Amino acid sequence: MIKRQELYIFCRVHTRNLRKLVVPAYALVSVAVLAVVGMLTIVIGVGSYSRMLWKVGNYNAMRMSWKPSTAFP
Repeated sequence: MIKRQELYIFCRVHTRNLRKLVVPAYALVSVAVLAVVGMLTIVIGVGSYSRMLWKVGNYNAMRMSWKPSTAFP
């Protein structure tokens, strides 16, 4: 028994020329998976960077409010 490959056909019209673009289903699925992985990577990177900025802001605020003691010359 031969399994038929699932295909998607996109038609593109450019200057009165009709062109068919045949794309296998696995190619569309792999592009979708890569897009999700890319979005997750960006979200994780933005979260990490914002956490770092928050820590630096807290550190700078602590440094500005710190008053040196006179016990150590």
